[in-house]
Amino acid sequence: MRMRRTSTRLLAGGCGLLLATVALSVQAKPAPKSAAAPNGVAWRSSLQAALQEAKRTKKPVMVDLWATWCSPCRAMDERTYSHISVIRESRKWVPVKVDIDAQPKIAERYGLQTPPMVVFLKSDGSLVGKFVGYSDAAGMMKQMKAAYAKTRKKKSAAAKGVGR
Repeated sequence: MRMRRTSTRLLAGGCGLLLATVALSVQAKPAPKSAAAPNGVAWRSSLQAALQEAKRTKKPVMVDLWATWCSPCRAMDERTYSHISVIRESRKWVPVKVDIDAQPKIAERYGLQTPPMVVFLKSDGSLVGKFVGYSDAAGMMKQMKAAYAKTRKKKSAAAKGVGR
């Protein structure tokens, strides 16, 4: 009887070890950089397509100019853009990630010296703000809210030519 219990325990332990090994060997593929994780920032990968979407939806555009070799860029992906407050705020925008090595002309257009740089545009593509360097979630929220407010400012009556 004693030997049968020991055999049963060894068999159960062996099955558990086998299941653990199988579970560890099966890994999920990571999402591509340009894709949104479920409930994450819904990054687009084409600035041109993002600008067309912005024009159609009347949402402003947030452009993240990044590079694969940029440590602060990776840190922002891991710490800043994964923060729930930034994810929620990003829903007011058409967010787009631009790899500066793959699309250097876009980096030149906005005067990028070194990544990361975040550029904020109105839905018509006009620049409302930008900043360079790493930003934590609190700093990013401050930048996003300030830029969003600028995108919503109406032209003054004098600028429109009203009252002339």
